[in-house]
Amino acid sequence: RNIGIHYRKAVTHLEVNDYGVFFATMASYDGLGGGVLYSTDGAETWDRVSSIRFSTSSDTFDVAAIYQIHSIETDVHDTIHISFEGSGGNFAVSGNIKAYVFDMMMRKVWTTERIHKGGFDWDNEPCYSYHFAKNYGHRYSSLHSPLSAVKGGPYLQTDGTGEWKRIPSGMLMVGQGYVKTVFAEDKTGRIYATQIGDEQLFYTDTSALRTTSVKELNDVVDITLYPNPTKEGVYIRIDGNHQLDEVLLVSITGAVSKHPFVSSGEEYYLSLTNVPKGVYVVQMQTSEGLILQKLLVE
Repeated sequence: RNIGIHYRKAVTHLEVNDYGVFFATMASYDGLGGGVLYSTDGAETWDRVSSIRFSTSSDTFDVAAIYQIHSIETDVHDTIHISFEGSGGNFAVSGNIKAYVFDMMMRKVWTTERIHKGGFDWDNEPCYSYHFAKNYGHRYSSLHSPLSAVKGGPYLQTDGTGEWKRIPSGMLMVGQGYVKTVFAEDKTGRIYATQIGDEQLFYTDTSALRTTSVKELNDVVDITLYPNPTKEGVYIRIDGNHQLDEVLLVSITGAVSKHPFVSSGEEYYLSLTNVPKGVYVVQMQTSEGLILQKLLVE
């Protein structure tokens, strides 16, 4: 199962998103075999994204080769995040960037994620680890900066803007310096963390940080998609005072498409004309938050 993978390189990260797309990274300091590998057929064959373009608030950069990826993560928004070091041809490039999975496959421009501290943006400091928490919208990371105690330590993102803020000392172990932090999560949403070189395991009750999760909304809001399976269209019924704002259709390969809908009282009709057969996730943005439902198009 290594078609498309360089056989002399070691796999350093492996990730699978909710739609069955596999992602892998490989150790490479010369660009050969480096970059992001992805597979849409159960890891039988792989494609590689080794050269990219990413934009900041002021400029767009071309990366000729991705040498090393420190972290890779996918989230419920069908977005892939990477922290990397590479080459721009005659200069070194590093940073933390993100893109929709479909845009990554189409070789479109990535977006920089901003590490914010004291009014400065540390865009080029690679993160050591990522964790997207079940409490919707919150992400954790560790910034490894061996040359600067000001920028290192664990970071938290809660507002979905892509801007990270450092967790101060006392709230989570060592809040600065060159201490790497690794995160994990149990089925209740509790976050665990440990730092390299420390025998202690820390955890936090995330209820104080939690916003409404996808699972909670699916449990509370009574929503029905019918007919399911369907051929030409689907009705969406939402009980209660919940307004439907946007509908996205996500395929098993990670492709995302926005679909218009027609409102009629408590029901909405979504036309699926010319939509290929397959299994999809209907991503519905309501006035209360995000709701996900599976849909089979025959």
